[in-house]
Amino acid sequence: MPTGISASLALNPSESVVVTVRDVSRLGACVARASKLDLAPGAYVRLDLHDHQSGESLSTRAKVRWVRFGGFNTYIGLLFVPAPLREGTMLDRYMGGGASAG
Repeated sequence: MPTGISASLALNPSESVVVTVRDVSRLGACVARASKLDLAPGAYVRLDLHDHQSGESLSTRAKVRWVRFGGFNTYIGLLFVPAPLREGTMLDRYMGGGASAG
């Protein structure tokens, strides 16, 4: 994702953490958190994205498919619920690869 796109994961109604989107498809996304984040596969979260240049925003519910730790980062595979993500969202211009959550 280019700079100017902010992303966060809402873990519950009162807790949200900043993440970086590493990959996105119509089925899901891979996000990274620059610290340890304890999430269990099967948990539901909300991915919130905002493009500061265009002013567009997107919020979508997602299911945690996998969690991996590497270095100082936590990598999280998300499956959009419902999937696939409909066409015409702000993410269309950033999609290029296959499903990230598989």
